[in-house]
Amino acid sequence: MNHQEEVRRKCKTRNGVCAMLLQEGPTCLVSLPKGYKTSIKWPNSRDKIWYHNVPHAKLAEVKGHQNWVKLTGEFLTFPGGGTQFIHGALHYIDFLQQ
Repeated sequence: MNHQEEVRRKCKTRNGVCAMLLQEGPTCLVSLPKGYKTSIKWPNSRDKIWYHNVPHAKLAEVKGHQNWVKLTGEFLTFPGGGTQFIHGALHYIDFLQQ
């Protein structure tokens, strides 16, 4: 069973959201994805995350041409410069921090 199947099996969903999260908070235990690594610390995590922590290559396939997210080796990277943010996502994040 892969990680996504385990989430679906252990967490009954309503509109794609774990019903337990909607009530009293996360009470369903789902194992970490295979290959999970300790999260990259801020601020480096705004540029990249471990792919195996969020194993969704489809997102990179769909949005890669817009330069939002790319699968780069063992990372999902956020290069910026996509169509949503004129000056790139990193400029927007820096603006929010100010």
